[in-house]
Amino acid sequence: MRYQHISIEEREKIQELLWKGISIRSIAKELGRNTSSISREINRNKSPVKNTYTPRIAQVRSDTKKKSRGRKERLKNDRIRSYVVTHLKMKWSPEQIAGRIHIDLKETISHEAIYQYIYNQIHRNGYGYVKPQHEDLRQYLRRRHKRRQRKGMRKSHCTPHFNGVSIENRPKIVDRRTRIGDWETDTVESCKGKVGVNTLLERKSGLYLISKLKSKRSESYYQSNCF
Repeated sequence: MRYQHISIEEREKIQELLWKGISIRSIAKELGRNTSSISREINRNKSPVKNTYTPRIAQVRSDTKKKSRGRKERLKNDRIRSYVVTHLKMKWSPEQIAGRIHIDLKETISHEAIYQYIYNQIHRNGYGYVKPQHEDLRQYLRRRHKRRQRKGMRKSHCTPHFNGVSIENRPKIVDRRTRIGDWETDTVESCKGKVGVNTLLERKSGLYLISKLKSKRSESYYQSNCF
């Protein structure tokens, strides 16, 4: 059953029945509500002066909560927000700001909170336009991504398609390593993308042959396998 928020009419009825000395259980039964729901409603919205349930206070709180629903201030106060924006414009990274703010302001925030604050200035978390009376802080990020790129969502690198025979189709006897003459070949390239080496492994004996590749072209690869 879907929950329905308590209406102003129900709140006024609760006040009327409380004045008559009706129990919470009976009030809940008359309104068709759960007893615990009525109990929470009364305890949350008692006047701090008279300690009595006030429907006006309850309604104001409910309306305020509805207006602020879905809104979340990403950084805790104006002091922190001012510090973050100032240092972003100084070309500091969110990681640097998060590490330094504890020393300067004795405050603790995470770099993730800063990223969320930056992208929260834009509708649809970076997918729309800048919200009214907000500032586009993405331009101060070193990479200046218009949209947030989360871990695990990066584009995968394409692996070149090899036109030769798949390793899955080689004879089963090769896997048993019972004969001399079955070779495996591979190429190794440095992390800087420079020309690498080609390796040849004889599966039974474990003999390795290593040759330097002159270039990344296929001709260089085939030439290195001719021994």
